[in-house]
Amino acid sequence: MDCEFFAIINDASSNKLSLPKKFVDLLEGREPRELNVREVGIRRTTTWDMDVWFDGTGRMFLKRGWECFARTYGLQQLYFLICSYDGRDVLTVKMFDLSMCRIQYDMLPMKFAELLKGHVPCGLKLREADDLSSSPWDVDVLFDAAGCIYLGRGWEQFARNYCLQRGSFLPFSFDGDALLTVKVFKLDMCRRHYYYDHDASTSSETSPDPKTDEESTDEESTDEESMDGDDPFDSSIIVSQRADLDDDEKDHIHS
Repeated sequence: MDCEFFAIINDASSNKLSLPKKFVDLLEGREPRELNVREVGIRRTTTWDMDVWFDGTGRMFLKRGWECFARTYGLQQLYFLICSYDGRDVLTVKMFDLSMCRIQYDMLPMKFAELLKGHVPCGLKLREADDLSSSPWDVDVLFDAAGCIYLGRGWEQFARNYCLQRGSFLPFSFDGDALLTVKVFKLDMCRRHYYYDHDASTSSETSPDPKTDEESTDEESTDEESMDGDDPFDSSIIVSQRADLDDDEKDHIHS
């Protein structure tokens, strides 16, 4: 029995997640004792084993394993999950924040993760290479049981601000502390340049709205840089997905 439902996080500090009563009713006595939970978007997906727990009123919860899952993915109060149950023991989830946009996680290269082993910061600061005046963007770092490192909360805002698309290529340089300086390359393999109208108060919270090279051709000339340039980079990211909801997901939420 395949089934889809959504669950709202009412208490981010709780060690359990309540599942909808309608979902419990549909199981009709075939309730599993544990579920394998996995996030849909991460490429090297780790499955999280979670116990299923019932209280005295018949309500169903994810318990053992949930707290670690929620902390790993940076889930907060009133975030919500769209869940798909395969009828056996696998529950796949998509996670959405308060903006009602899907949370996007992109994995840092395994080689880079290995080089940082034992010295990985809890958070990173991202800076677009053309923008040397603004404060960098604070981005959480997530870990899974396989040793993979992902960019978490803060990454989706960065991606939207710089108009990143699926397949955008981001070479980056790491300063050895917490700063990643990135350059954005488009799908045509040419670098995308941004032009900023800075003022003294600009910061990552009141970030400039950068003009892309396509938007600013009347104001400045744009020199596109090939990825075959001589600039050294520590590693790179390929954007795996967009943070926005697709049409089917929007219909699902508003129905």
